[in-house]
Amino acid sequence: MQGRLEFVDTNVLLRLARRDVPAQVDSAEAYLRGAPGRGFELAVTTTTVSEFAFVLGGAMLGYSRQEVAGALQALLELPFRFQDLPVIALAVDLYRDHHPDWDDCLLAAYAIERADGRVVSFDRGLDRIPGLSRQAPAS
Repeated sequence: MQGRLEFVDTNVLLRLARRDVPAQVDSAEAYLRGAPGRGFELAVTTTTVSEFAFVLGGAMLGYSRQEVAGALQALLELPFRFQDLPVIALAVDLYRDHHPDWDDCLLAAYAIERADGRVVSFDRGLDRIPGLSRQAPAS
């Protein structure tokens, strides 16, 4: 039988990744270590992963695409239950290797994993993502 879920917020993930507020890092690490003993499985939504990428790569922090991709990869190695893990893992690969926009890569990963690569979009930049078949809406 599956244990109870607790969802982890982006700010906890950012503390773990950036290690910038020592007291919060220590608190987050202790909480994560104790979760199984409390009967909880810690879960992370796809939206939370997207916010994590957005904050790291945004104007305030300004991580490079490669740094964000590395942080995303490290995040996936933590003991969380990720919503749509295969999609997120593919999106990380696409982001790191093919396309500079995380949200486009996440859309592409969903399309590749769940719709044989089909996506409807006016964005021609998506054409550089391997495995994706973009079609513009026709009137």
